[in-house]
Amino acid sequence: PDPSGTTTSGVAVYYGGTTTFCTQLQTYRTTVINVGCDESAGQGMIYSESSSGCDYTLYFKSEYGCSGGGGGGGGGVNPGWIIIFICSVLFFVYVAVGMVIKFVKFEARGLDIIPNSDFWKDVPALFKQGCVFFIQKVSCGKVCAGYSEI
Repeated sequence: PDPSGTTTSGVAVYYGGTTTFCTQLQTYRTTVINVGCDESAGQGMIYSESSSGCDYTLYFKSEYGCSGGGGGGGGGVNPGWIIIFICSVLFFVYVAVGMVIKFVKFEARGLDIIPNSDFWKDVPALFKQGCVFFIQKVSCGKVCAGYSEI
């Protein structure tokens, strides 16, 4: 609770440690940070503090102490995850429909049932070639140089 009544709601963070020992009282230190709700305070500031032996209490007012404050955690799904989901579904549909077509129309069996199987077999080598090409261009041909002169 706020002793001065400056804020009426917020959140409290309690840290009762086992890491910092207070030798004067032979106990562990504790810290309580009270973040009170004040929409006009922006990021906030400490407005009161108190200590008793090895127990410390800070009173902080900030927009982050308000419900949904600070603009974070607004809910909803990030657009990047929507794109990844759509691409995953489209890839699954591509593979499933391609397998059905190759099975029914072309009577393919085994690994030949994979749509564009020759392309997918070449992907690792194509990826390596792309990386080597990129490194050669970035390093002006000093790294991964293709041929040596005779």
